[in-house]
Amino acid sequence: MSDDRLKALLRQKSLLEEHLKWIEAEIAESKRNVDRDPEKIEVPANRIAPETTESPAIQPTLDEPDQAAAIPDIYQSLGPETKSSVKNARLGCIALFAAAFLALGGIVWLVYHLY
Repeated sequence: MSDDRLKALLRQKSLLEEHLKWIEAEIAESKRNVDRDPEKIEVPANRIAPETTESPAIQPTLDEPDQAAAIPDIYQSLGPETKSSVKNARLGCIALFAAAFLALGGIVWLVYHLY
């Protein structure tokens, strides 16, 4: 094991020991506070409103929605040319990228030769 790795591990160990000491101090402090009046201690559990034991009169039922009614069949309304339009869009994006790349190359060539 290298010397740097050993130093790093020992440092991490000391940090963990310090953290454990801090946790133990917090536990001891909490135990001392619990021995006092717990109503005066402001902890998140005391700020939460107590739960009511009454159950609601009407409980809503959650039914699964009809998937056929929720999502229309968009491909049926678009027609059979949908796949060809996707292919056309893909080719258009590729052509636009190629044109932009060539324009960038032309600008670089122009700047290189002029300056």
